[in-house]
Amino acid sequence: MVYKKPVDTTLQMIFAVIPVLDIVASYRVQKLRLGLLFFWAGGAIVQFIQFFVFFGEEHYLFFGEFEARLPESVILFTILFVFLKAVVMGIWSDKWNKQFDVKIRIKE
Repeated sequence: MVYKKPVDTTLQMIFAVIPVLDIVASYRVQKLRLGLLFFWAGGAIVQFIQFFVFFGEEHYLFFGEFEARLPESVILFTILFVFLKAVVMGIWSDKWNKQFDVKIRIKE
């Protein structure tokens, strides 16, 4: 069943930051494949690269022993990625809602 109604942009942006509900939000605006590629695969690849850089051998050579805490850049990246997910979902939702505004205006 395809979701063919306007969506609440604020609710969609909230769904985008909750890990499983971002799939539902992407499905509602018919961007499921792109959402999975961007939100899940892209995020996993960047997290993998980031953890390799900070927790690999290079980290120990330059910074000494690991003190059982996440580097600030990992936390910063996570916050920026969540913010970016919300913004992208807001843009997708606005585009989705605009197609219904045009159809309503044509009928009037």
